[in-house]
Order: sequence, then C-alpha cells, then structure tokens
Amino acid sequence: MTKSMVANDAEIIREPFDPKWEFNTYFSKECQEHFEYLSQIIENLLDIIIVTDRRGLMRFISASAQNILGYDPKKHFGRNPLEFIHHDDRESAKNNFYMGLEHCQWERIEFRFKHSNGHYVWLDAQGYPFRDTRGNMLGISFCGRDVTRYKQLEKNLAEGKERLGVTLNSIGEGVIAADEDGRIILMNQIAEEITGWTYGETVNRSLDEVFFLLEPSTTRARSRLVQIVMRADVPVVLNNHRLIRKDGSATIVTVTGNAIHDQQGKSMGVVIVARDTNAELKIEEEMIRASKLESLEVLAGGIAHDFNNLMTVVMGNVTLTRMLLSEEHEAGPMLAEAEKATCQARHLTHQLLTFARGGKPVKTMLSLFPIVKEAAGFALSGSNVRAEITCEEGLWLIEADEGGMNQVFSNLFINAMQAMPDGGTIQVKIENFTQENQEPALQLLMEYVRVTIQDSGVGIPRENQTKIFDPYFSTRAAGNGLGLATAYSIIKNHEGFIDVNSTPGQGTIFEIFIPAATGQKIED
Repeated sequence: MTKSMVANDAEIIREPFDPKWEFNTYFSKECQEHFEYLSQIIENLLDIIIVTDRRGLMRFISASAQNILGYDPKKHFGRNPLEFIHHDDRESAKNNFYMGLEHCQWERIEFRFKHSNGHYVWLDAQGYPFRDTRGNMLGISFCGRDVTRYKQLEKNLAEGKERLGVTLNSIGEGVIAADEDGRIILMNQIAEEITGWTYGETVNRSLDEVFFLLEPSTTRARSRLVQIVMRADVPVVLNNHRLIRKDGSATIVTVTGNAIHDQQGKSMGVVIVARDTNAELKIEEEMIRASKLESLEVLAGGIAHDFNNLMTVVMGNVTLTRMLLSEEHEAGPMLAEAEKATCQARHLTHQLLTFARGGKPVKTMLSLFPIVKEAAGFALSGSNVRAEITCEEGLWLIEADEGGMNQVFSNLFINAMQAMPDGGTIQVKIENFTQENQEPALQLLMEYVRVTIQDSGVGIPRENQTKIFDPYFSTRAAGNGLGLATAYSIIKNHEGFIDVNSTPGQGTIFEIFIPAATGQKIED
C-alpha cells in the first residue's frame, strides 16, 4: 500500500459519492444480513463509527455523528475525514492511517474534529481493519468517542495545578502535602530550601523521613506526624522544633498541620506548613542579651569607677609602703602579694568598665591577622593546645580599638583552650565577608572581616548556648563569667556581632564579624 492510494493534506480527494456503490459490491449476502443486524446496534451507539474504503473515503457514518459533530451522515459520504481534522493534528492522524494500512494495526489517538458550527470536538479514536469473508481488507472501521469534556477538565486541572504551584511558590513558608499513608505528594520551593530535599527526591518518601523533627531542648524525635494531625479536630501547632535537614544540619521551625478531607468528610492526608524561625530566635536572643547588658552597664559602670578609685588608693599606699621598707623586711612578701592582688582587682575593674556606657572604643586602622596571631600565642602559651591560622590574601583592614581586639581574641582562645583538656588544634580562619557570600538569614548590609575559631573540645550543652554571653554566667568553678561577655560587648561596640554553633561532644565554632574599613586592604 502506497501513500498515493490515500488522500494527503495538499490534495484531499473529493470524489462524489457514487449511489451505485453498494455494500454487496464487497460483501456476500450473509455479510449483508449480519451488517443489517449490526447496523441497528451501531445506530444506537453514543460513539461515532466511520468506515472508509482503502483510499480513505468515508463509506459509512453512524447516526451519532449528527449529535456529536452536527453533520448529516448522508451528506458526507465519499469525503475524506482528514478534511475535518484540525491542521495541528492532521499529520499524526495521516501517519497513523498510513501505518495502519501497512501493518494492519492502528494506534489509539486523540485529535480535534471540526463541528458543523466551526468549533472543534476532541475525539479519542481507534482504527480496525474491515475485511470480507475471504480476509481481504476492504477498508478501515474507526470508532471515535467524544472526549471534549474530559479534555477541558484536563486543561482546567492543569491550569489549576499551575496556579497552585505559582501560589505555593510565592508563599514565604514551606508547604508539604502527604497522603493518608504519610507519603509526600506535594512540596513547594520554600519547603525544599528548609529541608534540603528537592521535590523530585521526596515523591513517595515518608514525611517522617524528609521532615524529621526533634522536640524542643531534647533529642526525642517527633514521629508519626501524619497520624497526629489526622486524628486532631483542630490544627496542630508545634513551636520551636528542631528540623534535621538532609545534610544533617539543624534549623528551628514552627509547624502547623491540617488534615485534608474529601466531600464525605473522610481524611485523605495532611498539609504541613513550616516556618523557619531560626533567624527570628537569634534576633530575639540578641535583644534579650542586649537588654541584660544595658541594665548592667549602669550598675557595672558605677561600681567599677568607685572600685577603681579605691584600688588606686590601695595600690599607691602598698607601693609606697614597700618603698619605705627595706628589702629584707618580713612584711615585704606580704606587701608584694597585696600589690599583685590589687593589680588583678584593677584588671577585673577594667573588664567591668567595658560594660559602662562611656567605654566607647578608640579606633585606629588595624590589621586583624597580627592581633589574632599574638592573642593566640599569648593565651595558649605553655598549654597542650596550638592554633593553626589561615588568612585570606588581600584582607581588608578594620577600624577598631587595638586593646579591645586583643582582649576579645585572648578571651576566645582561653575559652577554646579550656574546652580542650586533652589538647589539640584550634582551627582559625580570617577572611573577607561580603553580601554575595552571606547566609540568607543574616541579611547583612555591609562588608565584614570574619574570624572563625573552631575547637574540637567538649562543646556547649544545648541549654547553655543562649547563656554563654550573659555576664557572670560560667560553667567552670574558677570562672568569673566575664570572658565571653566582655568579648561580646566589645564587638557590639564596634558594630559587629558574634555567632556560635556548638555540638556537644564535637566542639564549638565562634564566628566574629567586624565591619571592614571600606577600600582598605593589607599590603601584600
């Protein structure tokens, strides 16, 4: 069978119907009797039946064509159905016809067929060979079903799904939907960012696997979230839970869960809405810490100034007494100890003065690298802990108080050393930090020099991590609780900030951000 035997797009055969053409030309009398019997059934079918000859011309059209397509079947005998097929669908329909003639097998296809009023009707059609009693193929029988309504529903569903996707991705919170078995069926872009999973990775995965929650201040998992939400009569709200992301890191989220019901009220699944509150909690903790420091500034300032004046008098008298006595005098060693204690008291007073409102830093242009290196060498001298320091080339200068910076890093290195009783190495990295490579939660508006100090010590218990910068808070019996508080206050007075991340048993990372002096770089 060649393509010349079938009408093509450019030149559709419009052979007039020959009234002398009768089915007995092709069929035996027995076949005609069967045909008459079957035609009564066919005329009552809702689907369209079209029989073409080997050239593709219509020789039979069922009565249902009148209702579905608006055509009088008798007026369209002898015409090629390709005339009525939408031009975008015509090529595939024609190829399907050719392949069917060659292999006697037609694929089920969908195409648009022109209605008598000009609009198009979607048909779902399947072709079958039409043979005589000797097995010779006389033509093709096509059965077509009107699927316009379903196509419109598919279109509406696709448009609705697209609108839903746009809406979900425009929401600033993570949205995850799961079926009644707890399998994820939907996830928006924010949920991908919060969990670290992509939607493609989560399809048919368990919600508990992807959305792994730990209860506040504990390591106990919050499992079977789907069942909890489905059994609840009201929305389930979980505040400040830790979400373990795909890479193992954790973030703090507030979760709201609602059950999905069908029209009969039966639960079909759940929708989980998650909001990352990690940044909010950090801001809240910062405000609480600042409030504590503010209230202590007045108290510490007044006490420190008065105490410093008294210590000046004591120090002067002790020093003068030592000068008046001979070196061999028995009171000499005791006066020396008193002088040493007075110096220590003045050092403590200096730390207290850091909290006073008037204690603003005297800034000069500085390079952080030699300050950090010197502080590490001094603080770790004589211990079994050493510092390994790396510094970025072209590091920006900072405008800061040199004494204050020395105090900050000395305190941080002493803290790290005390956290490593078995010794080890403290990893220190000094680098430029710009808005392009910042973490989204920080939302910085300026350039910083960042110093990262990472120890491999005992770590900080989770319940203490929000208290370590509080004045007078210490977990060590000999500690006065002013080391980290002093460091925090000095950095705060330089318009910088300190961030801490600690895992008990694995160590602690301090990140110190100090505003850079714009355009100022260390000479290579």
